[in-house]
Amino acid sequence: MSLNQSVLICDHVNPTLKEILEKNGLKVTYEPEITPEQIAEKIGNFQVVVVRGRTKTVKRTHRKGRQMQNNCKSRRRT
Repeated sequence: MSLNQSVLICDHVNPTLKEILEKNGLKVTYEPEITPEQIAEKIGNFQVVVVRGRTKTVKRTHRKGRQMQNNCKSRRRT
């Protein structure tokens, strides 16, 4: 992942994740309460989108994020 990329975090995550990403030169937008409609509007502005269980990404949302290079989905450990 190159520097100057922007990351959208769409769910509640450990604050350390945001800190680590920013320390590595990434521009992070943290919106844990974002709606699916808002994600669809904004996704084209990001190269990386981080989601967890609350956020359901769908095919049409991914199509709007053509420049998105990575979609990381965290899984809860049981």
